[in-house]
Amino acid sequence: MAKPLPLPVWDRQRGTLVQEWMDDHQPHYESEPQRSFTQWVKSQPVYDRLYALYQNSRLSSREIEPLIRKYQIDMARVRAGAVSIVCRVFR
Repeated sequence: MAKPLPLPVWDRQRGTLVQEWMDDHQPHYESEPQRSFTQWVKSQPVYDRLYALYQNSRLSSREIEPLIRKYQIDMARVRAGAVSIVCRVFR
């Protein structure tokens, strides 16, 4: 069984290194890869390009609002440029 590892994130405001866990994406932080067909497919550049196309499409926009609610993101503190992009997605 794989062992999840934390993701080191640099906190610019505090100037410290923070260990962060993403509970919804644990397979990305596993220390021991498993030998499975799905992991092999996900490691291919073609899959990466297709996934990037999906993330940049309107189809993935429905995932934004639940993420904002789950992590209680204060949209007033988000940069104006990022907010305008999110607003365009929700149109």
